[in-house]
Formats: sequence, structure tokens, C-alpha cells
Amino acid sequence: MTGVQTCALPIFKMSISEADEDDIKGLRKLGLLVNPAAKDQAFLEVNAVNAHGLADKELSELSSVQEQIVQLKLGQTKVTDGFMPQIADMPILIQLDLDHTNISDKGMVSLENLKYLESLNLYGTQVSDAAIMSLAKIKSLKRVFLWQSKFTEAGVAKLKKMRPGLTVDFGFKGKWQWMVSSIQS
Repeated sequence: MTGVQTCALPIFKMSISEADEDDIKGLRKLGLLVNPAAKDQAFLEVNAVNAHGLADKELSELSSVQEQIVQLKLGQTKVTDGFMPQIADMPILIQLDLDHTNISDKGMVSLENLKYLESLNLYGTQVSDAAIMSLAKIKSLKRVFLWQSKFTEAGVAKLKKMRPGLTVDFGFKGKWQWMVSSIQS
């Protein structure tokens, strides 16, 4: 599974039921990539890389496999805050990518009780400092990507203070090594 160390996570010791093959086929017809996330287990990763036009209505079909999804990549889709309660019903979700979507602060409230969410990508979204409390409440969260969101540096600092162990990627603010070298030459 991309970006997630499967052996270290307690959910991969759980026994879950297999997703129905017809449900998986239906999701694939929408253009979603649906693949196993762990060898010989029922965990799924779902990726909308080839389905950028999907919106909340089509994505509601994910409810048929929500018990198996550990990784959900919805970047560049038309997902909105209205879909966030359905994401909140995915009990073993570890990684959620919402980059370049219409997600806002309002949608973050729905994610507060996700028990296993470790990585959240909000790059290029409308999420702002108003979501600090919601993000801080996701106790399992280890990494959040906020680059080119509406977050401010002050908001990032406040979030880091509230959650000292949380890695916040707010984009590169320094000079690249090649730039430093050419300036000094």
C-alpha cells in the first residue's frame, strides 16, 4: 500500500469481511481503481486518479465497500463537504487524499472521530485556520498536507502547538540548494 506501513498498523491484524465482487466491479465502471491493500486480506485502496469528474452522487457508491477501505484518494474529483459524513463512516480509513477538491472547513468536522486516520492530504483546498480544532481532534492523525490551502503560517503554528507530534506539510519556504549555491558563487 502506497505510503502506509501495513505491518505496523493494528487494523491489519483485524479480520474483516470481503467486499462483494459486484460492488467492486460497479466502482470500477465509474473509473475508480479498486485494489487490495494487503496480501491475502480484504482491505482495499480506492483511487479516483482516472475519475476526476466524479461528484458526491457517484461517490456514494463507495458505501458498498466502506468497511474495507483503508486508503481513499479522491484528489481532483468534484467531492464536496456534503460527502464528508460518508467518509466519516469508513471505520478503518488510514489515508485520505482530498487534494484539489472543493472541501472546506465545514467538511473537516465530519472527520473528527475517524479512529485510524493517519494521513490527510488537503493540498490546494479551501480548508483554512478555522479547521484547526477539527484537525487537532483527529487523535490518530500523524501527517497533514496543507500546502496551497487557505491555512496561514500562524494557523499552522497553532495546530503544531496543539498537536506537537503532528507533521504538517505547508510547502517549501526556503531556498533550494542549487539556488543557494548559485547565489554564493
